[in-house]
Amino acid sequence: MSDQSRRTGRLFWIIAVVYWAALFCATHIPAPRLPPIPVTDKTAHLVSYGLLATLLYLALSRAGSARSSAEVAILVLTILLAYGAIDEWTQIPVGRSCELADWYADAAGASVAMVIVTLIARIRASRSGRPPV
Repeated sequence: MSDQSRRTGRLFWIIAVVYWAALFCATHIPAPRLPPIPVTDKTAHLVSYGLLATLLYLALSRAGSARSSAEVAILVLTILLAYGAIDEWTQIPVGRSCELADWYADAAGASVAMVIVTLIARIRASRSGRPPV
């Protein structure tokens, strides 16, 4: 792995961790103090988990392992499905609701993102002459 690849991998990890921490903080703001957002709650869940999934995928896929794009996508989905449930449960103590529909939106966002990035990875691999994984 080249120095440039290592730096890129570290950068993706930093961005993913910072975004994940910011997302955790945002989801644990007590309900009365929530700022208004211009989209529906479910759209916010879908987009935020889609972005988190993409960042986590990029960080993991650049970690230097020999995992295929599909294996990384499955790992990301596993992590985010579990985290989404934990995130919902831990909102109860701060006066927020724990909603199954929110978890569904989280799961949908992460799933759609993983389908898209896996397809992009396969297209890029086929264009570069490498066998698709």
